[in-house]
This record gives sequence, structure tokens and C-alpha cells, in this order.
Amino acid sequence: MYVSFLVNDFKDNFAFFFNFICVFISCSLSLSNLLLKFFYVLMDAEEIHIGKVIRQHMKTQGRSPSWLSKKLNCHRSNIYKIFENSNMDVSLLIRICKICNYNFFDDISILIKKQIDQ
Repeated sequence: MYVSFLVNDFKDNFAFFFNFICVFISCSLSLSNLLLKFFYVLMDAEEIHIGKVIRQHMKTQGRSPSWLSKKLNCHRSNIYKIFENSNMDVSLLIRICKICNYNFFDDISILIKKQIDQ
């Protein structure tokens, strides 16, 4: 029973990884974005925590919370609150997408697909 579980788990992970590589090749993602996508694969899919997703992207891009606070015209403490929240208003996420020049909705889509496939 345990061996069949491992085999099935391997098949599921291999299929997901293969699809992931195909998306990477077709989209010509940079290495930092590839690592970021891999982070989402490893991330616990029980809860989609958009604050963690944004924080990880900022870290990967070498951006500080102060940078984002200046772009959003708010206090740095508000950025830390964003990082701590598992959800946020769509209009705020759209603003952050534009500022970071990155589509976080794609990342959410990856996590939702992972939940659906489980």
C-alpha cells in the first residue's frame, strides 16, 4: 500500500513538474521567475496566502518593503500588513501587479490548479 502511494505520488508530481517545465519553456521565464514558480509548487496548497506570494516575489526581485510603500504611497508598516494577510482586495492586488510589473493572478491560478488537482 505504501509503495503504491509513493508511485502514485511520483506520477502526480512528475506530471505537474513536466507541465511546469513546458510552461517555462513556452513563456521564456527568467531564472528568478522559475524559482518563484517552484516555490509555489512547494508551498502548502491548503491556503492561498497572497501576502506570502507577494513577499516571496519581492525578495526574489531584491525589492524592499520601503520600495513598495513609496510606490503605493503608504507607510511601510502597511506593507508588512499586506505580507501578513492571506487575502486582499482585488483592486489593491491589481495596483501591486502594475507596480511590480508582475501578474500575481497567474501565481494564484497555479495554486488553485494545484488544489483542484489534489
